[in-house]
Amino acid sequence: MSSPSNPTGADTPSRVKELAALGQSIWLDSISRDLMDSGKLDHLIRVVGIRGMTSNPTIFEKAINGSPAYDGEIAFLAKRGYTPQQILRVLMVRDIQRACDFFRPVHQETQGTDGFVSIEVNPLLAHKTEETIAEARLLHRLVNRPNLMVKVPGTPEGMPAIEALTAIGMSINVTLLFSPRAYQNAAEAYIRGLEAFVAKGGDPSRVHSVASVFVSRIDTLVDKKLEALLSSPGKDLQNDPKSLLGRAGIDNSRVIYEIFRDLFHSNRFAEMALRGGHVQRPLWASTGTKNPAYSDVLYVDSLTAPETVNTVPESTLNFYLDHGSVQLAIDPAARSVSKDPGETFRKLEAMGIRMEDVFSQLVTEGVKAFDQSFVTLTNALEEKARSLKGSGGASGLPGLFIQDKRFLEEAATLKSDWQRDRVLERLLAEDPSLFQGDSEKNAKAMGFLSDIDRLTERRSEFLAAGEEIRTKKIRTILWLGMGGSILSTLALAESISDPDVCILGVDTTDPETIVRLAEEAGLGGEGGAPPPLRIVVSSQSGSTLEVSSLYSYFRALLEKKGVRAAGEYFWALTDPSSALESLAMREKFGRIIRNTPGIPGRFSAFSVPVLLAASLLKGPQGLDQAMNASRVAYEALQKNGYDGRGLSLAVFLGAGYRTGRDKVLLFAPPKLSGWFEQLLAEGTGKSGTGWIPSGPGNADDRSEKEKPSDRLLLEIGFPESPDMDSLSGISRMEDAGESSFSFTVTSAEDIYSFFLDAMVGVSLAAKDRGVNPFEAPDVALPKEKTRDILDRFALVGSRVWEEPQAKTYRKPTFENEDVSIFAEGFSPKISSSGDLSASVYSLLDDLVKVRKKSPYLVLQSWLPSSEKVEGRLLYWGKWVSRRYSLPVMVVRGPAFLHMVGQVQKGGPAEGLFLQFSVKDMMDLPVPGQPYGFATLFRSQQLGEFFALSQLRHPVAELRFSSRTEAERFLDSSLKQV
Repeated sequence: MSSPSNPTGADTPSRVKELAALGQSIWLDSISRDLMDSGKLDHLIRVVGIRGMTSNPTIFEKAINGSPAYDGEIAFLAKRGYTPQQILRVLMVRDIQRACDFFRPVHQETQGTDGFVSIEVNPLLAHKTEETIAEARLLHRLVNRPNLMVKVPGTPEGMPAIEALTAIGMSINVTLLFSPRAYQNAAEAYIRGLEAFVAKGGDPSRVHSVASVFVSRIDTLVDKKLEALLSSPGKDLQNDPKSLLGRAGIDNSRVIYEIFRDLFHSNRFAEMALRGGHVQRPLWASTGTKNPAYSDVLYVDSLTAPETVNTVPESTLNFYLDHGSVQLAIDPAARSVSKDPGETFRKLEAMGIRMEDVFSQLVTEGVKAFDQSFVTLTNALEEKARSLKGSGGASGLPGLFIQDKRFLEEAATLKSDWQRDRVLERLLAEDPSLFQGDSEKNAKAMGFLSDIDRLTERRSEFLAAGEEIRTKKIRTILWLGMGGSILSTLALAESISDPDVCILGVDTTDPETIVRLAEEAGLGGEGGAPPPLRIVVSSQSGSTLEVSSLYSYFRALLEKKGVRAAGEYFWALTDPSSALESLAMREKFGRIIRNTPGIPGRFSAFSVPVLLAASLLKGPQGLDQAMNASRVAYEALQKNGYDGRGLSLAVFLGAGYRTGRDKVLLFAPPKLSGWFEQLLAEGTGKSGTGWIPSGPGNADDRSEKEKPSDRLLLEIGFPESPDMDSLSGISRMEDAGESSFSFTVTSAEDIYSFFLDAMVGVSLAAKDRGVNPFEAPDVALPKEKTRDILDRFALVGSRVWEEPQAKTYRKPTFENEDVSIFAEGFSPKISSSGDLSASVYSLLDDLVKVRKKSPYLVLQSWLPSSEKVEGRLLYWGKWVSRRYSLPVMVVRGPAFLHMVGQVQKGGPAEGLFLQFSVKDMMDLPVPGQPYGFATLFRSQQLGEFFALSQLRHPVAELRFSSRTEAERFLDSSLKQV
């Protein structure tokens, strides 16, 4: 084997690019952070012309064990309680994401044919079909790149997984293929999967696949057997074993290439090709020459063929660039090889070398080798994690990572003070005097701690509800509610894998969202019987305007579909003796489930709503798990005392506030984040104090280099299904010196521990701020303003938007045919040039000057529902955050009014508010009312505007003529920045 005289750093890329012109793509069989950080990968893509990348456990073992580049992230994850396997998954996904981004231009230039990067499922699952499918789907979601291929082993158990994954539109790299039979099975699995995907309405042009055929490993094993024959001269052989050395791997690949041509260039695939389906290209793998007696480019030069890929190690790439051949080695027009294994295989068989035995041995050894690499690497990670983990944060408390000296001192002082005052003991005793205010109300509210014991006697009630769902084969439940009446349920549903039913939360008055959710529940369209369905109407008081309106609408939908006893479809979840309970009895609801009186909705995650949801989502097993896990969580709270996570959270928040940190950046799944946002905002946002949380709408994009001193990082992490963007953000911020608190949810049961710890932590943090966490938030003002506008609408119709009160006209500070700008609480100096972007920037310049101390900006979206526009608004908010160096959050109306709306009005006077609204939107009737949902939605927006103004908060409104104009503005603004 010769040495390369021309390394990959040299600018001689013609051979690789010329191969592409012949129809063969060269991919790199290697990945490491050093490769990406050094600029070498960028050079190989742009200059040399490689068109993709493959990885496997052995490659990652070499990369991670051979470089300190991973140590920081290993320590970061170990500190959060990640297991070695979970750490490995994150490291692999992070590298694959980066590599996909490097190859994205290739993917775009080749219209999706190349530019793929492959990640392999856990090799320990090679003989487990369902587990392989689940792991592949998880990796696909975590990487979240269009140019990802997931590698699935071509074992007998892997074939159904390949078909199933292709059938949902995933691009698969079938690996560990050796025999022609296994290749054909993989190709047919791909075709069947693609046909199933198309049958469900999928676009086949979105799906790609390669079949990785291992080459040199065949020669290595066959040559070993031939050399054994050569060393046994007594045997009478018809053929000279020397003549067959180094031939089996290449001839096997040629046979497989002919099978590929017959399958994908025949009538079998013709119709799929016309629909845009792509052939599953053979990928020649294991093409590094292992025998020094052979050419170092043997498995490249000998396997050049159209519609193929060759993935090569870096050393082989170097050799090929130096002296490889650029010509077709396999001409599809010359059918020189029979489908029969051919002369080489017959001669080997005559010598007693059965190729089926060879193939079987190689599959076994291949799986074992990857298994061993995986086990070796996880063992090494376990040792490395142990040495890097340290104490888990300078505070010595679980989950805390505090890097500021004063912050640490305040945390120690606060914990010591609470121990002295026996705060935890009083909380566990449900001592109402622990909090200020009405002792009787406090006592009832503190019942959230022990309600699980009282609810044990209602187990049969929850079981019966779940049994009804299963008996009637109901798959969808609509849950109507706002704020605390719905958030804990949605948080639990989001946290449970493979639920028996889908819970669709309806917490809006936006007509487009209501229509979409009705269609998802099977209530769309005219006529036709509704599907098996239940609709939970959830409201503690029973008088929530949004919930009442939604109930009327969905009941009318059912009646429109000919349902006579529509009430049977509805369940009421409400407080005893509420208006909703009366309505449910009057209109003969199917069930009435009563809350435990006195426990606020935001503290009900250990109470009736969650136990009901657990029974619906997972049946008796789910209910018992919830009850048992809740008891275990309570016992852990008692046992861990002042070193528990709940107290640790309270110390984190309290000490943070004392050192000027009142903004909480939440990194968590969206529904769980929403529940915690409400708990923190309504539990503490009173009397001019409290924490301002920002979750899924967080647009705080201030540079870590600025070292923001007003924020805390709070992560709710799921190591089995981590949020990669969250991990990246927290890691960067911690590296820059910021402090964080981490909840790690390691099991299905652990979610209940999180609920309890969070409620305990927020309760005690509120006490430290001198406010009662259980007192009802003061959210009456926006509701009153909304009612006033609706009453006036009944008198003057659409004139209400310009004359919301008699002889009181709204005068815009800027107006053209596409948008009107209104402002209260400050006097913006807006140019009259007519340029909208310039006018908005002038508005922002003046708005951010109003607050001098620790300001934050809230972008309120009152636009018709659209993932597209919400995403753009979030990006625009990040730009605003960078431009003005202040925290920004994006919230969606009207749901936020029942979540963070309280702290924004009753908490620290630091908020700046900018509303995005529209003049025209689709409408739906609210049965029994003179207005529709569009009017209700717009009334809530305007009511919020007037409430903020009355409370002397600076607020502005951008009222666009339509959502299209709002999108046009955001598009134009983002292009400029």
